[in-house]
Amino acid sequence: MTPSTFTIDLFLYDLYQGLGNSSEQVKQNRRHFWQRIYPQVTSEQLAQFQQREESSFSSYINLLGSEKIQPLNSPLNGYYYPVKLGDSYGLMIDCSGEKENDAWGQLPVTVRLEKTKNWIEEHRHGQPGFFGESWLVWTQLTDPNQSPEDVAQTFYRAVNIMPQPDWKRDLVGQGAWSGATVFELERPDYTRDGKNRSYHVLLLCFAANQSSEEVNAATEELYPNLMVLFHARNKVLWLYEQSRQLKHDLLHASEDIQKVVASISPSTSSTKLALTHSSPYDSQQFKALSADRHSPNYDLLRLQASLTEALSISEQYSRNLSYLQEEISAIEINRKNYKDQVEALQEPDQSADLEFLDHFGKFALETCLEQVRSDYQAFQVGLQPLANFISTVSGITEIEKAKNERFLNRTVAIASVGISVASLAASTFTEQAKTIIEVRNPTPSGQPIPVSNAIKSAGLAFGVSIAIGLLGACMTWLLLKAWNRR
Repeated sequence: MTPSTFTIDLFLYDLYQGLGNSSEQVKQNRRHFWQRIYPQVTSEQLAQFQQREESSFSSYINLLGSEKIQPLNSPLNGYYYPVKLGDSYGLMIDCSGEKENDAWGQLPVTVRLEKTKNWIEEHRHGQPGFFGESWLVWTQLTDPNQSPEDVAQTFYRAVNIMPQPDWKRDLVGQGAWSGATVFELERPDYTRDGKNRSYHVLLLCFAANQSSEEVNAATEELYPNLMVLFHARNKVLWLYEQSRQLKHDLLHASEDIQKVVASISPSTSSTKLALTHSSPYDSQQFKALSADRHSPNYDLLRLQASLTEALSISEQYSRNLSYLQEEISAIEINRKNYKDQVEALQEPDQSADLEFLDHFGKFALETCLEQVRSDYQAFQVGLQPLANFISTVSGITEIEKAKNERFLNRTVAIASVGISVASLAASTFTEQAKTIIEVRNPTPSGQPIPVSNAIKSAGLAFGVSIAIGLLGACMTWLLLKAWNRR
């Protein structure tokens, strides 16, 4: 005979305050969370909730004060239980069906399980937990001869939390706590989108010989412990998902680095750097760049554009690498919190068998934490070569600027000498030019100087001064060239 009474609880976790969140973002997070419980929440209510949230430095705050819970609307038998857990909100939605309804009790238990689960879904208003969520289903056996596993399987299929539930595939482990047989089931999230959308269920079957007082006392102690345990579990999974997104971004940045490195080569050099199919962190490439930095064939504008792009990539790369390091610390903290909470569950019942919960603790350590650490070390190696690349290109850019400035200064100097010499020659040769033209084309006595003679003398003076100026400029160019070779 299948037990007729049960309770289903959904534990979900929302963001209270993330790293770098502004006060306005915190307000939005607060409104989003409280709208789960009060869809028409007012500004006055939010101000009261904010006061409660900030009333204590405790890592666990009951957000409804002494009331602790907000009952679900009649005829549902259940409630909301909101808490603040450090930088997170935790919310438990509890429901055991309808109350004071004889027709409800006449329905098959499998039908009531599915209806109750659907009511809980409605009361979450279609929003999954920001960090993730876990489910708890508990019942009490009606006959000592009943198989807890058979009952748990029936409940698991009926409640239909996971799509296409499969007991053998989804079962993680089995244990015992406070007289109840405990089953843990999960369905990992294989979609790498930065979100934790894994499925997780605990099923408890209390023994038939336990009194209702004992069962109630056990569940009252269980709820706050599971609130913290599930929070640590979902936070680790969410952090790991975030780290996969950061890894993807860092890999993309590495590809961008390779493209930038491959783009830096002299525009007309006969020796091209073979960078396209090599690693972006090959030190030989930087040596090649440095060795060839005196080439006159670099395009300064292209160098500056590549340097700007490299600096932008470096800033993004360093920021994501810093975030990845923070993920390591956060995963370690939440893994420890999970381990500590398992021990806290064990304390009141030394005969409890909670070894199955160690499965996730090992996963958090051996898969999540070690993988993120390995990724961080691998990507950290790319920082110094990237800095070398930026330093090399910066040096090339400065050299090219200096070369351009020297060329401009030399051109100005040569032009100045030429102009000065030409001006001096023009001022001193004007009278001689007039005399020469007058000798070649004498003016009749008493007649004014012909215009043609004046034009010719001016042209001769201009031509001679230009020639002398060019000669002076050439001599200056030769002297500067000889000086630069010293």
